[in-house]
Amino acid sequence: MASYFIFHEAPDPKNCLIGKCPEALDEKRWRIAEGLRMDERYPPDVTLQMDEEHRGLNVPDLVANTLHLCIVSGRLKAMLEQESGANIEFLPAALANHKGRRVTGEYFIANVLDTYDCVDRDKSDFDTFASKPDEFTGLFRLNLREDQIPANAKLFRIKPMGTVLIVREDLRAALEAKGMTGVNYIAMGRRCSIY
Repeated sequence: MASYFIFHEAPDPKNCLIGKCPEALDEKRWRIAEGLRMDERYPPDVTLQMDEEHRGLNVPDLVANTLHLCIVSGRLKAMLEQESGANIEFLPAALANHKGRRVTGEYFIANVLDTYDCVDRDKSDFDTFASKPDEFTGLFRLNLREDQIPANAKLFRIKPMGTVLIVREDLRAALEAKGMTGVNYIAMGRRCSIY
């Protein structure tokens, strides 16, 4: 039986935070947050600006943001392409520091396209909209029904909350072995606070 973890940004005041969506992407960003392919809808020359209120400057491999996007370094992109086996649309994006200067390096929005309806609702703690009980508005503890996850799935979204990414233990171990930074792996059944 495989182990799974929520693949989430690690809070660190030394790391940067992306807090504002570029205007050209703003009305389309929901597609990425839900794992829908962007293709030609993705605008050219997307630049993601560091939040001025958050003074951290370090850019980790998984970049924290308030946009519900998976922003990855070129190094993490290469690992996910090589190791995850997931269907991922990598959308190029530049990062700009607090002064608007471009950060060196390659960065991408990793739009994970695989989504599975595998949440064990009886063993998970979450909030929903009264009008949309199948969609989570907050996640506080997650457990999965592993019989609903394809055997080859190492990285995927959960259907009730498409912004939540799940990573399988073997992929987590490979990412940790390569020293990927900025990642918090939240074990199944552990308390969390994801909105």
